[in-house]
Amino acid sequence: MEFYDEIWGKIRIDEPIIEELASSRAMERIRGIDQWGVPRKYALPQEPGYSRAEHSFGVMIVLRSLNASLEEQVAGLLHDISHAAFSHVFDLVVGTGDTESYQDSVHAEYFKEGSELAGILEKYEMDPKAISKLDAWPLMDSEMPDICADRFDNNIRYWSKMGDRKFPAMEKDSLAVMGSSMVFKAFEPAREFAYKHIEWQNENDGWGGCGDDALFRGYLFGSALRIAISEGTLEMDDFKLLNDGQVLAKLEGSKNTTVKKILSLLGERKELGYEKGSEGEGIRLGGKLRWVNPLFIDGDGLSRVSSYDKKLMEIVEQNRAKNKAGKYILSIEGIDLPIEA
Repeated sequence: MEFYDEIWGKIRIDEPIIEELASSRAMERIRGIDQWGVPRKYALPQEPGYSRAEHSFGVMIVLRSLNASLEEQVAGLLHDISHAAFSHVFDLVVGTGDTESYQDSVHAEYFKEGSELAGILEKYEMDPKAISKLDAWPLMDSEMPDICADRFDNNIRYWSKMGDRKFPAMEKDSLAVMGSSMVFKAFEPAREFAYKHIEWQNENDGWGGCGDDALFRGYLFGSALRIAISEGTLEMDDFKLLNDGQVLAKLEGSKNTTVKKILSLLGERKELGYEKGSEGEGIRLGGKLRWVNPLFIDGDGLSRVSSYDKKLMEIVEQNRAKNKAGKYILSIEGIDLPIEA
């Protein structure tokens, strides 16, 4: 099978297990799940859009370029299979917005005995339980501040969608493997990636230049979902079994006036006005802080970017403090907060 990826180009896949997994119902579902949560028709026009499946194939391709085992490539291909419809917006619905961890908590369910994925993996003599363990594959997934195939592809894909393809850290050949760690071959691309990563988080320049609007949009859309669940328009299993478009069709059928008001407002695709509050009034909006301090090859050993660039951790700590504080908001476009289901 010859596969073309928008970011990484053409790749030849000869392993039957990957071809079969690529054609599975589980993978088909996440082709219809957007990486950024709020559906395109309700997001600002400049927000980049790509699916969980696009990113998953990208992770597999990065792992292939590093000569990772076939098992780790398969784990990379399937690492986002447990995402609910609307990705991390669903975390706002179930109360894991600060950690964005819902998908990890249910990941093993998609590999249980008798499931489609378990059947395919067992056919090719792979252990579904082992493949499902996200922390067993360090090149695919590692804790911050390290880089990994997941973190690398996600950021590169986002930046590329925003039109930025002109820096060395974009290239797969800037990477290497040392022990069980994914590292950069040199200081400059490692530093470049770290600073671009922080810029992506910045409230003014990050999130596609959308600033706070991404937070507001996620909260409003998540509130519409909670209301629809409470009134029975949506069921919790819808988010596990269906894709964005299928759940959205049900949501848009809601007769609830607040849901209709939120969707109408978001559908204008214009920057949202808001009234700022303070601690103790309104609601606190925030999200997961993401940052990296990558390892790079330094002579015969490894060093982190911060070993040579002391400013990096100062910026990270500034971002950490802002993230911890969050933003207190009284209303968005005249809609008082919180919005009760």
